[in-house]
Amino acid sequence: MLSPEYAKQSILDFKYVKSVAYKGFQSRLEITNDEPCVVMCSPGMLQSGLSYFLLEKWCESPKNGIIFTGYCAEGSLGKQVMNAPQILNLNNVDKQFNMSVG
Repeated sequence: MLSPEYAKQSILDFKYVKSVAYKGFQSRLEITNDEPCVVMCSPGMLQSGLSYFLLEKWCESPKNGIIFTGYCAEGSLGKQVMNAPQILNLNNVDKQFNMSVG
């Protein structure tokens, strides 16, 4: 039996971890503040959605990094990023790619 102090806690309650429901532009602004953070999002091949948005915002800073947890098909943006290019074309704009890749 759990002690009373732990009975109301979930194993998924973390002091520094929070879930941000994706609700369009406002939740994107919530994530892109200047505080250190780790974001887990999809799609992993970076073709659209939140992962593409964050790549576009964060790719130029060497303070940022990206870790792939799944497969990226040949020809996808994710596969291109895996090869750590110097320049990355996003929305027809060339950006310096300075993130670390893992």
